[in-house]
Amino acid sequence: MDLEKILALTKNLSVLVVEDELALRESFQFLLQNLFAEVDTAEDGQEALSKIDERDYDIVLTDLSMPRMSGLRLVDHIRKKSHSQIVIAISAHDDKEFAEALAPYNVKLLTKPLEMDELFETLVPLCEQLR
Repeated sequence: MDLEKILALTKNLSVLVVEDELALRESFQFLLQNLFAEVDTAEDGQEALSKIDERDYDIVLTDLSMPRMSGLRLVDHIRKKSHSQIVIAISAHDDKEFAEALAPYNVKLLTKPLEMDELFETLVPLCEQLR
């Protein structure tokens, strides 16, 4: 994947990373802060909703299995607010049930451990939609 192409698409965009595991949340933030204009993080769906209420993010990248509020419930809340919000869900389980549950929400589902090439290949067409 061409890093210059990715940067051209992402440099003015904001992303919210929702992940309950601190090490993963920090890894995503470290990686994405060099690509996006703004990278915010939230520990769970409840904190993410508070941040989403405060501002609009171009992309929400969320884990599905989290305490207090699952990623699936977060996606449901996001879709009630906006059908066009770009959401990428990440799960440690390659689960058909998650895929089926997310299908009506128009959410891209990726599986952990996540390869960065896979994330970039997912981000490029989604970011192109925002142009």
